[in-house]
Amino acid sequence: MTEETLGRRIAAHRKRLGLTQDSLAEQLGVTAQAVSKWENDQSCPDISMLPKLSEMFSITIDELLGVERQTKVRETSIPSEPEESVPVRRKMPGRKEGIGIALWLLLTGGILLAVEMFPLHLFYVPFWTLLGLTGLTVFGLFGLYPRFSMFRLGCALFGGYYLYCAVFCPRVQLNEELLLPILLVFFGLSLLVDSLRGKQGNRVHLSVNGAGKNIFEYRKNTFVCSTFFGDDHRTISLPVLEGGEGSVCFGDLVIDLHDCAAFSEDCRIGLKCIFGSMTLYVPRNVQVQCINKTAFGTVQEYGSPGPDAAHVILVENDADFGEISIRYL
Repeated sequence: MTEETLGRRIAAHRKRLGLTQDSLAEQLGVTAQAVSKWENDQSCPDISMLPKLSEMFSITIDELLGVERQTKVRETSIPSEPEESVPVRRKMPGRKEGIGIALWLLLTGGILLAVEMFPLHLFYVPFWTLLGLTGLTVFGLFGLYPRFSMFRLGCALFGGYYLYCAVFCPRVQLNEELLLPILLVFFGLSLLVDSLRGKQGNRVHLSVNGAGKNIFEYRKNTFVCSTFFGDDHRTISLPVLEGGEGSVCFGDLVIDLHDCAAFSEDCRIGLKCIFGSMTLYVPRNVQVQCINKTAFGTVQEYGSPGPDAAHVILVENDADFGEISIRYL
């Protein structure tokens, strides 16, 4: 029987709340390496951290230390659902995405106010056009850190250029016959660079959802998860996986299937990515068969199934100005 240690309890409660080591470290004001050492029992958290951990996990310090058995904990769920479904679990707010949403709204509102209140020779831009251009610009800029991406750089340049033209010089006639081929070549090169660079090693970018919207839900032996303007990482844990759906729009989504004990014979997963990136991690005892639909996007497979792959799952990929990666680990 595996000994229950403080590190194992911290890891269990972190996963119960749907948090990553990075997000837990950010909320505690420590490094992700420190959290990793705690969970691997290489070191213990400072005594000043115990009240913070117990409050975050909604348990007592005695329960955290294993003095008494845990009897009641906070569930990361919404109110009751039918027995066949597990409630939605959401991640706690993070800093980076919240700042991104705030800057998006401030930039949009600031331009609208400047156009209405000050004689700066600015031109009126329809609200939804302005909202889309500022959103695309902020999405691109905030995707350049901590993992540089040519695709995100392209989004920032494309959105910023058209935002400038719309606000300052709407009467300038753009040569669409020349602009469209240049745009296609630029986005194609950016996606190619990101794809080739990804083969140098596994890239896992984990962060917590901010003001964006993350949804995760179990439905019997299937799952549904979606991310809008944020980052999310989900580990699917089911006795038998029969299927699932994942979607991301202006963000990054990671789905990990390693905690699934088995896969049904007709297991089918649908992935949709619009202006973002999505990664599906599958164990090497599973063989993935892909059906791809792309519009200025890419679908890449990294690694290969093992010789003893006993399961086959069908993955339907739909990438629009985004990238979908399937990685065998």
